[in-house]
Amino acid sequence: MLRSIDPYRQTLVAKYDNDSSDDIAQKIKRAEKAQLKWSRWSVDERIHGLHQLMGLLQANKQSWAEMMSREMGKPVSQGIAEIDKCISLCLHYAEKANQYLAPEQIWTQQEKVSILRKPYGIWLGIMPWNFPMWQVFRFAIPALLAGNTVLLKHSQHVTGCALLIEDAIHKAWMNDGIFQVLKIASHQVDEVLSHPAVSGVSLTGSESAGRSVAALAGRNIKISVLELGGSNAMIIDEHADLRLVIDGIIQGRFNNSGQSCIAAKRILVHESRWNEVQIALVERIKHLKLGDPLDAETFIGPLVNVDAAEQLEKQYKQGISQGAEVIVPLVRSQALCSPAVVAIDQPNNILWQEETFGPLAVLMPWDDMKQCLSLRQHEHYALGTSIYTHQPDAWMKKSYMIHEPIIVFNNIVKSAAHLPFGGLKKSGFGTELGEAGIQSFTYPQVIQY
Repeated sequence: MLRSIDPYRQTLVAKYDNDSSDDIAQKIKRAEKAQLKWSRWSVDERIHGLHQLMGLLQANKQSWAEMMSREMGKPVSQGIAEIDKCISLCLHYAEKANQYLAPEQIWTQQEKVSILRKPYGIWLGIMPWNFPMWQVFRFAIPALLAGNTVLLKHSQHVTGCALLIEDAIHKAWMNDGIFQVLKIASHQVDEVLSHPAVSGVSLTGSESAGRSVAALAGRNIKISVLELGGSNAMIIDEHADLRLVIDGIIQGRFNNSGQSCIAAKRILVHESRWNEVQIALVERIKHLKLGDPLDAETFIGPLVNVDAAEQLEKQYKQGISQGAEVIVPLVRSQALCSPAVVAIDQPNNILWQEETFGPLAVLMPWDDMKQCLSLRQHEHYALGTSIYTHQPDAWMKKSYMIHEPIIVFNNIVKSAAHLPFGGLKKSGFGTELGEAGIQSFTYPQVIQY
C-alpha cells in the first residue's frame, strides 16, 4: 500500500494499492505495443501533442501546485513556478526537437553515411518527491519526443502528482501506453528492469538509491542515467554585489524549503564581507514566512515528512557539537523547520561534509583564492558552483581547480531546458536536458550507402 501524507497537517491525503506482478507485466506489454506505433510517428506529430500538453499545464497550474503542497509540502507559489518551468521545457523541445534529432549526413570519397537518432524502446523513470512535476518532465518529455515510451515509478509521497501527469499526457496525445505510472515499491524495481522489453532507466534521487539502481541496471545490461545528491558551494568574494548575494542565498539555499540537490549548501564568504553578509542575511530571513504551504505568502513550508526534519535537526545539533556557531537557530515542530544559519571554520564539520536537505545555510570565511577553491571542492559531490564577483575572469584563470559540470557567476546553480545537466563523482552520471539530454534517450544508427 502506497500512502501520501500531508506533511504540514500530518493527515492522510490518499492511499493506493501496489501494482501486482501481473499489473506490471500488463503495463510493460502495453508500453511495448505502444512504442512500436509511437516510434513511427514523426517528430512533428509528437510535437503537436506537446502543444496540447502545454495548454493543459497552463489551465491546471493552481490545482497541480496545490497537489504538490498537500503531498510533499511545497509552498503553492513555488509549485506554480515549477509548472511554469515544465511549460518552458515543453516549449523548448517543441522548438528544438527536430533539430536535435535530425539525421547527420557524412560523405567520403568512398561512401555516403547517414546517422539517425533512434529510440531505445521503453524507459523506466524513478523520480523523487522534491520536484515532483519538473523531475518527471525533464526526463519524460525528451524521452517521449525521441520515440520512446515511459514507465514512471514515482516516490510514494507524490503518487497523486504522478497520476496527474499520466492523465495529462494521455489527454494530450490520446495514445494509450506511451506513459504509465507504476504504483510499486522500491523492491519491485528489479522486476521491471529485468524485463527484456525495458531498455534503460533514469533515476533522480539519493546516493544510496543510485547505487542500488545502477547495480540492477548493470546486472541486467541496461543503460542508466543518474542524477544524485549534491553539496554545492557558493563563493562570495570581496567584490560581490551584496544585493545579488543575499538574493542568491535566499533562493539558492531556502527555495523548496532547502530540499534541492543543487542548493547552495556550503557558502564561502570572503573575510572582508563576513559581517555585512551575516547582518543582511539575518535581516532577510526575518521576513520569510514559514508555515502552511497552501498559503500563497508562505516561502518555507514543511519538509517532506517528520523523519526528514528529524534528520536535519540531528545534523544541525551534531554540527554545533563540533564547533559550529549559531547565527540563526533552527527550530523544529514536527516536519516544519525554521530557516537557520550557522558559521564554521573547519571543513571537517559534519555540516560541511554531509549533504543537508533542508533550510540550513552553512557559512565559512576565507581570505585566499587558492584556499577558497580547495575548501569549495567536495570529496564526493559535484553538481555545480556559483561565484559572486565583479571579476569573473580572475576566477576563470583558476577554473582548472573547479571540477564541476556547472560554474555560474552572480546567480544560483539551476537546471534549464536548453542546457545539458548532470553530475560527476557520487552526484551521478549521464546527461539530461538540452541537445545532449534528448540524445541520451537515443542510440545512433549508422546507415552506409
